[in-house]
Amino acid sequence: MSEPKDQKLANQNIPGMNRHERFVEVQHAEHLGATLKRIFAYFAHERGMVIFMLSVVIFGTLCSVYAPSLQSRAIDRIAGVRAGNLPGIVILMLCVYLLHSMSQLLQGVVSAQLSQRVVKHMREELFAKLVDLPVRYLDTHSHGDVMSRMTNDIENISTTVSQSLPSLFSGVLTIIGTVAIMLWYCWQLALLSCATVLLTLLATKILSGRVRKFSRKRQQLLGKLNGTVEEMISGYRTVVAYNRQDKT
Repeated sequence: MSEPKDQKLANQNIPGMNRHERFVEVQHAEHLGATLKRIFAYFAHERGMVIFMLSVVIFGTLCSVYAPSLQSRAIDRIAGVRAGNLPGIVILMLCVYLLHSMSQLLQGVVSAQLSQRVVKHMREELFAKLVDLPVRYLDTHSHGDVMSRMTNDIENISTTVSQSLPSLFSGVLTIIGTVAIMLWYCWQLALLSCATVLLTLLATKILSGRVRKFSRKRQQLLGKLNGTVEEMISGYRTVVAYNRQDKT
C-alpha cells in the first residue's frame, strides 16, 4: 500500500522541513488575562482613534436600524394605509442611506489606520526583542518560522483590528437595535425571530470549532513552509557545491 502524500513529504530529508517540530506546534498563552492586557495596552496608546472609530460604528448602526422603519412608512404611504408626505419620507430615507454609506467608508479608513499603527508598534517591539536575543536562539529555531512571526502572525492581528473588530461592534449593536425595534412593533414576531437566531448561534458554534481547527493547521503549515523556503534559498550555494540538487 502506498504511503499518503503527507507522510511521504514528512519522511523526506528536506532541510528545515522536519526541524524543531515543537516550534510550529499550536501554542497558547500561558496567562490569557495578562496577554489580553498587553494587547489592550497597544490600543490605549491610540484611545482617541479607538473612540472615534466606535463613534462612527455607533452612528452607522443607528442609520442601518432606522432606515427600515422609513421604508415601512414609505410603503404604507404608497399602499394608502397612512396619509402623509411621501416625497419627504423618501428624501429622508435616501439621506439616511447616504449617511450610512459614508459611515461605512469612514469606518474602513479609520480602522485601517488604527490597525497599521498598532501593528507598527508591535513589529518595532518584536524586532527590538529579536535583536537582543542570543545567537543560540536563532541557531535552534527555523529562520523562516521566526520571519513568519513578524509577517504573517502580526498581519493576522492587523486583519482582526481593521475588519473583525469593527464588524464585531457593529454586529452587536445592530442585533441590540434590531431586537429593540422588533419588540416595539410586534413582540410575538420578535420572539419567533429570536428562536431562529438561537438555531443560527448553535450552527455558528459548531462550524467555528471546525474552522478554528483548520486555521491552526494552516498556521502550522505556513510556518513550516516559510522555514523550508528560507533555508533552501539561503543554502542553495551549498547544495550546488556538494551536488545535492536531486536530493533536495
